[in-house]
Amino acid sequence: MNTIGAFRPGDALSTTPETLRRMVDVNLGPARWLSQAVAPHMQRGSGVIVHITARPRVEPAGGMAAYGACKAALAHLTRTLKVEFRPHGIRVNGVAPQLLDPGEPGHVPAEVMAKAVAPEAIAAVIAFWSAIPPPQSAGRSCRPTAAEGPGRESPGSGDARSPA
Repeated sequence: MNTIGAFRPGDALSTTPETLRRMVDVNLGPARWLSQAVAPHMQRGSGVIVHITARPRVEPAGGMAAYGACKAALAHLTRTLKVEFRPHGIRVNGVAPQLLDPGEPGHVPAEVMAKAVAPEAIAAVIAFWSAIPPPQSAGRSCRPTAAEGPGRESPGSGDARSPA
């Protein structure tokens, strides 16, 4: 599971090359290197890689030029790894909260933090997707049902065919 990430505000006109480079180095690089490092050690059919992406990857917001672009790149990397690792029995998914509560008061305004997702909720989604067996055919939807999942409905993570 890759939870490494960083956020630095900045719109498209004020984002510096250094800020963009830092966002790529922290939000995209570790996901690539982690996946590359663990994939050879996973046994056929038993590997699961989960990357934490973010909603700004598909829902642009002002002040998030570098962050949103890097999370979009992470989502694309996640989908690419899913295709490349599938023949080896390794499943790759992404979980995309709008805002993850860092547990550190004061960094983000309270009205914004009121909409943040608790880390425990994200952990529940990751645990759920990690427990679901891979589909038997490529044409079958991976959206879990009560019968397919580990005894519960999906906690809102969406269709596993388009994870990030």
